Amino acid sequence: MRIAIISDLHGNLIALEETLRVIKKEGADSVICLGDVATLGPDPRGVLALLRDQSIKCVMGNHDDFILSPHKVVEYTSFPPIIQGIDWCREQLSKDDKEFIRNFSPEITIKDSGHTLRFYHGSAHNNTDNVLSEADDEKIKSFFDCSGLSMIAIGHTHLQWSRKLNGTLLLNPGSVGAPFKEFFNGSPPVIFARADFAVVTADRGGVSVKHHQVELDKQALIDAVGRSGYPTKEFLDKHYRV
Repeated sequence: MRIAIISDLHGNLIALEETLRVIKKEGADSVICLGDVATLGPDPRGVLALLRDQSIKCVMGNHDDFILSPHKVVEYTSFPPIIQGIDWCREQLSKDDKEFIRNFSPEITIKDSGHTLRFYHGSAHNNTDNVLSEADDEKIKSFFDCSGLSMIAIGHTHLQWSRKLNGTLLLNPGSVGAPFKEFFNGSPPVIFARADFAVVTADRGGVSVKHHQVELDKQALIDAVGRSGYPTKEFLDKHYRV
């Protein structure tokens, strides 16, 4: 069993298309998305359409929740570019788009080859929890019950990493739509013009992960943002030109 894991697409159709092209080349059996699909980027509707067309199962991220429950945005952040970007993306979506998001799951569990794999956005408790690779074992245990699990995959922080805890593989595939240089913790992040994802292999020998980083066409990203009418395009444009 080989599962490609993507997360934090954030309305970046160019990044998603290129990621799925590489995944097809890698020969994964299926794709799981860990959420945050259609905000803070230039083409939220295009991303949702591609996820539907590919029948990709999705976890409910906090930004997906923000699309459905606008009042939760100001409870989460006061950073104007984020608030404006979420509001703009919400306005682009149709009733069917929002209904598709409403069917995302809080978590996804897959059992195969003698393994149980579980997928979240933030943690087992909350899709806004920041789970970092450097957290000590006790902190990790406060986020998850690893009992009987061969793997736990999470997103949210836009940082790519993997580690083991008592035989359970923990991983974050990073972000397809907006990979971060480091954990920003409330300050403006540094965004890379690439797409990050992971492929997990589960067989009788165990569970392993291969991380991928796909370089993207910076000018294509700049042009997509410029055409879209995205309200804080200067914020993204600045990062893509680095």
